[in-house]
Amino acid sequence: MPKTVGVAVSNATFHFDKLYTYAVLPEHQNAVRLGSMVLVPFGKGSRARMGVVLACDAEPEHSKLKYLFDVAPASACLTPELLRLVHFLKERTFCTYYEAVKAVIPYGAQYKPAVAADGVTPVLQKQLTRHTENAYKLVGTLPQKPKPTAKQLAAVALLSGGPRTLNELEDKGISRAVLDNLCTKGVLECSKVNKSIDLYASIPLRNDPITLTEQQQTAYDTLLPKLEDTAPHSALLYGVTGSGKTLVFLKLISRCLELGRKALVLVPEISLTPQMILRLKGQFGRRVAVQHSALNHTERLLQWQMIQDGGADIVVGTRSAVFSPLENIGLIIIDEEQEHTYRSESAPRYSAHEVARQRAAENGALLLLASATPSTESFYAAQNGRTQLVRLTKRYGGNPLPSVQIVDMRAELAAGNPREISLVLEDAIRHRTEAQLRAMEENLKAQEVLTQHYSRQEYVTLNHTFHWLVVEASANKYYEKYLNELYNKINTYVIFYDQSSDNNSIVSHTMIYEALRDRDLEKGLLGLREDIQIAWEDMRKINVPL
Repeated sequence: MPKTVGVAVSNATFHFDKLYTYAVLPEHQNAVRLGSMVLVPFGKGSRARMGVVLACDAEPEHSKLKYLFDVAPASACLTPELLRLVHFLKERTFCTYYEAVKAVIPYGAQYKPAVAADGVTPVLQKQLTRHTENAYKLVGTLPQKPKPTAKQLAAVALLSGGPRTLNELEDKGISRAVLDNLCTKGVLECSKVNKSIDLYASIPLRNDPITLTEQQQTAYDTLLPKLEDTAPHSALLYGVTGSGKTLVFLKLISRCLELGRKALVLVPEISLTPQMILRLKGQFGRRVAVQHSALNHTERLLQWQMIQDGGADIVVGTRSAVFSPLENIGLIIIDEEQEHTYRSESAPRYSAHEVARQRAAENGALLLLASATPSTESFYAAQNGRTQLVRLTKRYGGNPLPSVQIVDMRAELAAGNPREISLVLEDAIRHRTEAQLRAMEENLKAQEVLTQHYSRQEYVTLNHTFHWLVVEASANKYYEKYLNELYNKINTYVIFYDQSSDNNSIVSHTMIYEALRDRDLEKGLLGLREDIQIAWEDMRKINVPL
C-alpha cells in the first residue's frame, strides 16, 4: 500500500474543513513530511488545489486514493512549532486549517498551482520568483592559454576568498559575461541563493553601554531570574510614560543573547516600528530582522528566510511577527500591550497575546508585557499573582510628570456653561495657542539663521519641531498620525544626507504660521501644498521609498 497523508486543502469552507487523505507517488515519498506544502487534485474534476500535510500515514478512506500532484522543496516545510501554532489557531479561533497556515507564513513563502512546460502536468510554483540571485564560487584553475584578461584575473582573485553574489562582483566592475565565460571553462560554479538584504543599513551600530537608573536596575534585577530560568514566566512592566522601559528591554535582550537564546519584540503599529528598529539596530546591528506589512513581499520573504535560516537573533515587528520562525526563544516583549491592534480582525481572529503566551510556554521563555496604561486583563492578572508586576514610577532623567486638574462639569453647567468644554480648558487652549504661535515664530527665526550658518542636523530638528507645533495647534489626530508615519519612514534617510537648505521651505512655513495666526484657511492650504511639494522633491533626491 502506498504511503498516505492527511492534507488540509485551501479554499475549503468551515463545514468541509478536514484532512483529506491522498496517496503519495514513490518518487515523492522521501520529500513528503509533516508541514510540507503540496498540490492535490480535489473534487470531481480533480482541480489542482494547494494544501499542507498535517498527518502522515493516515488511514485510507477507500482503496482508490488520488495521488499528490507535486511537493514543495523541504525549505518550504513548516517547522514543528509553526505546525503546532496552526492547530492552536484552528482550535482557538475556529478558522480553517489553511487560513491558519496562511497566517503563520508570509505571502512570498507560499506556493500556487501552475502548469509544467508540457502544458498539462499540474506543478507548484512559488508566489515570488525574483527573491534569488546568482552566486559564484571558485571550483577550478584559470587556464593560462589563451591569456586571461584582467577582469578574469580579478574575478578569480575575489572568489579565492569565498563565494560572492553577482551584485557583489558587479560592484567590483566584473560583468556577468565574464563570470559566465569562466563558468563555461569550469573555473567557476554558479548557483542560486536567497538575496541578502540589510534593511535600515544606514543606522550606525553604536553598541553603547546600557546604563540604567536605580529604579530601572531594580526592575531589571527583578525580571532577570525569570529570564534565566528555563521554565515559562510572564510579567507586566507597568511604567509611566517616559520612565525608560525601552532601556530595560535592551538590557534584557542583551542578557538573552548572552544566554544563547533569541528575542521577539512586538509593537502595536507600523508607525512605532522604526523607533524600535532604530534602538535595536543601533545596539545589535545585523542581528535584527524586521517583520511587518509595510515591507514589500520580497523584503518580507527575505527577512523571513533569514530568520528561518538562523541569521537573526532578534525579530521586531507588528502583530504578525509573533509567527516568526524563531527557535529557542528566551524573551517575548509586547510593547504598549493594551492596544487593540494586537487582535486580528480577519480570519484567523487571533490575539497576539495568546499566541505569544503559547510560544513562551513551548520555549520556556519570559513573556514581558509593557505599558504605561495596561489593559484591564493584564493588570488584574498582575494584581492576582498570575503575572508578576514590576513598576517604574519615575520618569527617566528626573523629568516631572504632567499635572492633572479635575473639573466637575456639573458645576460648570450650574454656573451657566452648557458646552462640552469647561471654562478652565477653554482658557488653557487659548493660552496654549498663543504660546504655540510664539514658538513657531521663534522657530522660523532660527531657521532663517541656519541659512547663513548651515547644519543639516539642526535644520532637520527645527523642521520637525515646526511641523509638530502645527499639529498641536491644529489638534488634528489624522494629521498627527500621518506626520508620525512620514517622519518615521524618512528620518534615517534625511539625517545622513547633506545638502544646502532650501529657502523655499522657510517661505512655506511662514505662510502656514501667518495663516494660523490670522485664521486664513486659503493661505494655510496654499502654504501646506507648497511645503509638501518641497518635501516631495527633497525625498526624490535621496531615493526615499515613499
